[in-house]
Amino acid sequence: AYGASSVSTKSNQERWQQFRDEILDRDFHACVKCGRSAKDGAILQVHHLKYILGRVPWEYLHSDCTTLCKGCHAVEHGIIAPRTGWKYVGHDDLGDLRGECDYCGNHIRHVFYVQHPDWQTLGVGTICCDLLTESGTASERIESMARMTEKRERFVSSSRWKEYGAMWSITQQRIDVQIRWTGSAYVIHLNGVTGTRRFNGLADAKAHVFDIIDGGIAETFLQAANSSSEATARRSARTAAGGYRPSYWNCREPTCIYQSAF
Repeated sequence: AYGASSVSTKSNQERWQQFRDEILDRDFHACVKCGRSAKDGAILQVHHLKYILGRVPWEYLHSDCTTLCKGCHAVEHGIIAPRTGWKYVGHDDLGDLRGECDYCGNHIRHVFYVQHPDWQTLGVGTICCDLLTESGTASERIESMARMTEKRERFVSSSRWKEYGAMWSITQQRIDVQIRWTGSAYVIHLNGVTGTRRFNGLADAKAHVFDIIDGGIAETFLQAANSSSEATARRSARTAAGGYRPSYWNCREPTCIYQSAF
């Protein structure tokens, strides 16, 4: 199996065993990648750093070989994904457990995308992302999202909201907010600027107010609107909360820069 040789099969086995023992002795009987040994339950193998056509495994220089555990050996040969060297590149919230981790196979809601120079991009869960990137990126993001969700819920249910018939008002970060029921939908007004986005639920409208104010979008837009001409400000106000790109998207007025996100 290892190539042509004039010696017997038994001699081949003996030569290989001797060569293997020499490599393991040199590497202190531990995987040079992860440090695990037979005492840790690792199966140690000799990995050839290069291959020469026609040369049997025990005829290589010691410097051409190293000791790896079975798992790390599989990684080196591209049989399984690398365990280190990954970089976080993005995140998706699927809303429920309908995703599957590309690394461990568990069902996941939050998909973290990681990249490696020697492997395809993977979509993995929180724990696997932290393990592969050797960081707390994923778990920290989940914790941050949980804190933001709790903060948003407190804002939506806050007693600071005042109801006046078909209108609800609040002042948040020095921005006067009004949400008005039109008879068919809820509409947001910020410092007198009326948005064009329509919300089916009052809670959804309040949550949107929180997001654009907490994220700084509302303040930036209103500052730009105040510095623009009155005509430009009125035109921008009509699409401020619409979430779409108007036909004049390429205009150079400051208000046009932010209105699609507002």
